[in-house]
Amino acid sequence: MTADRLPDPQRSAAVLIGVSDYVHLDPLPATKTGALKLWQLLTDPAVLGLPADRCNVIPNPQHPYELLRAVSTAAADAEDTLLVYYAGHGVVDPEVATLRLSVALTEAQRRYSSVGWNEVRDEIKNSKAQRKIVILDCCHSGLMMESLSAGMDILPMTKITGAYRLAACADDAVALARRGKTYTEFTGALVELLDKGLPESGELLNLDTIFEKLHERVSPKPRKASSGVIGEVPFVRNRARSATVPAETRTGPQTQWWRLRDRRSRIAVSLAAVTAAAAVATGVVIAAPWDKQTPNGTPGPSPTTSHQPPTPSPANAAAPTTGACSPDAALLDFSDLLDDEGYAGNRVVGLSGLTMVGPTEALAVDDKNARLYRITLGTPEKLDVKPTGVIQLKAADGSGYADEEFDGEGLVIQGDSVLVASESAPSIGRFDRRTGLLREDLEVPDRFRPGPGSAAKGSELLESLAMTPDGKHLYSGLQTALSSDRSNQGSDVLRLLHYRSTAKGGWKLDKQLAYPITDGGELAEIVALGNGELLTLDRSYHPLHGNTVQVYRTTLSGQDVTDAADLGTEPTDVLAEKELLFNLADCPQAGAKNSFEPKNKHQPLLTNVEGMALGPELTKGEYRGRRPLYLISDDNDSKTQLTRLYSLAVDVDTYGS
Repeated sequence: MTADRLPDPQRSAAVLIGVSDYVHLDPLPATKTGALKLWQLLTDPAVLGLPADRCNVIPNPQHPYELLRAVSTAAADAEDTLLVYYAGHGVVDPEVATLRLSVALTEAQRRYSSVGWNEVRDEIKNSKAQRKIVILDCCHSGLMMESLSAGMDILPMTKITGAYRLAACADDAVALARRGKTYTEFTGALVELLDKGLPESGELLNLDTIFEKLHERVSPKPRKASSGVIGEVPFVRNRARSATVPAETRTGPQTQWWRLRDRRSRIAVSLAAVTAAAAVATGVVIAAPWDKQTPNGTPGPSPTTSHQPPTPSPANAAAPTTGACSPDAALLDFSDLLDDEGYAGNRVVGLSGLTMVGPTEALAVDDKNARLYRITLGTPEKLDVKPTGVIQLKAADGSGYADEEFDGEGLVIQGDSVLVASESAPSIGRFDRRTGLLREDLEVPDRFRPGPGSAAKGSELLESLAMTPDGKHLYSGLQTALSSDRSNQGSDVLRLLHYRSTAKGGWKLDKQLAYPITDGGELAEIVALGNGELLTLDRSYHPLHGNTVQVYRTTLSGQDVTDAADLGTEPTDVLAEKELLFNLADCPQAGAKNSFEPKNKHQPLLTNVEGMALGPELTKGEYRGRRPLYLISDDNDSKTQLTRLYSLAVDVDTYGS
């Protein structure tokens, strides 16, 4: 690389971290929007042209190690230029006056719940990249200046080497975002400069020029520090002067799936699915035991947030009704027609599991009343949902189930039978589709059964059920981890049961598999794609923040953990790998209303989703070739919750086994 050359996109790497959704601190929606816009610009050949898989967006890392792992991965990938961008709450450790970076689960009084800047610096220092660029958009970001200079190795000046640090504000200042704006003050100015360029400058822009313009335009004033000649050499193309781009730098479509290429932590986000807009970023101080804090842990007024359309647009622009939730998933429609619906003298309530019985027909299980409802769906693009039949499930002797004897959660069709997973007992029963009579119960391990001294949690047992397309493999998963299975690498780990079909059409328990889930989350449903791959529905509910609904592509390790006493002590290669397919909160609001759940006011589309089923391939329209994915929510037979059906178009493959 010579002094008049841009960074080599094929040998460079960037990681863009935006923390917008906090559990214990005030939310900062604009940080997510800014990170996504930077991705658009940095992967645009008219600006820099980084390949999509070398520019990773990391939204809302939950734990400190996730943030560090993201930086470490980018640092290892970069040979020419490494760019690390972070936006979120800046945290000050008062005992040593150093900067710490917050993550989604950071608590103001818990030092271990944030990431020390020195830890991030060390990961960057270990990179072989010739140019190392750090951009921090957070309160007190100027604190990194003193701690970085001595920590970065400077190679001989025969190469373009060095480190460049760009901070949104001084060490004692607060980084801001104005009410109603899409981006934070600093990142907004940065993306505008990259997007529009500088007419008065040449075809290429260097970091020093970018800093000078930011210093003119932004308040509070940003800070910089650099070593070597890195600030003087080209960094990006000047869009105001460069109308054409060499063909060899073009990298394909802009809407890509960002993957952190580390096992179990491949994270994905959608450019088109940002619902965040603006927040007033306030500084957070980690308190020593004798310090007094405000109720939310911040020294000053709480920020005010507002939600905007996915991409920058006028403030009065209407929110989209359908569209992308991620590059591989799009919301087609939703319907509340089943809510408070009646059929054959019954109230249609408590729908917890869903399975397809035809191209546009499904079977849903009522988890409290032991009923199966046949439901017509309409089309994926225009749901017209109504019940058309009901089957009352009965014990083998023909008697009905008492209240505590049945809690159906997952179901699949197998010939003239329907298999239903019930949290009660727990059990997986095979029922006659015509009469509803129980034919047999599948084997369930004793350790899954509640009782004195048991590690099983009585109301959080078998929550899901799925069969592979070839009918040879059956999976059922616990809702939460056994109490004897401690967390592994920061994630709770629960167990899946794997059954193999027998020659006579029955099922034989084959093994147990390990599935990681974010602390506080639950596995609500699975769809078996075959070849050891699943779609998994993780959901959670927080009393302050409402519902979370995320669907993952999951690849099972295949390693049997039946004999493992504690999954927390097992090697990480026994855990399934997960990749986010979509977060329902990132879908367009689609005109949804949810007056029952005010905590979901930021995204009224969200409800207590528990069921999931995959329909046949779409053969026409914008999403031709994708599969419709149906979700259904459980109202828990409560007047304060909704029964809602969703249809999405998802890009997934299914296999024969």
